Amino acid sequence: ATLTVTRSGASTNLPLSLPYVIGNGTAVAGADFTGTGGSLSWAANDVASKAITIPLAANDNLAEGDESFTVTLGPLAGPATFVASAPTISATVTVQDAPLDAWRLSEFGAQANSTNGQPAADFDRDGQANLLEFAFKTPPTVPGGAPFSITGITSDALFLTYPVNLSATDVN
Repeated sequence: ATLTVTRSGASTNLPLSLPYVIGNGTAVAGADFTGTGGSLSWAANDVASKAITIPLAANDNLAEGDESFTVTLGPLAGPATFVASAPTISATVTVQDAPLDAWRLSEFGAQANSTNGQPAADFDRDGQANLLEFAFKTPPTVPGGAPFSITGITSDALFLTYPVNLSATDVN
């Protein structure tokens, strides 16, 4: 995640050091993101934007819903102020679950991370693993058989029709 911080106003002719801290929320440092804080620095007359880059954890394969953490800038010292002269200003960063994990949570609820909710499991015992149920947009808890139908046969080709889950952006 990258946050861009821009300096503006009458005191840009002075150097500025701006501390920031990253606070846990439902997302936790070390598990969902890396970092605890740091500082941004501007030289006198430097009005270039500065970036705070927060590495996010790779997909943890847990269906846990969206999580968030807070980045707080400040406190400011000297002539610099935030809007409304606040000593600090905060932004909330939301980390979204991977599409498959969000689907597992919506389909299996509290059991999404159980054995039955795993991508290779076949909860409804219809011969389709949960991952295929996700990719083909079929319900994983209701037996339904093959999610495709034969729509044509020629001498050298078989034509199949199947639904596509446009949310399945993490399935190749």
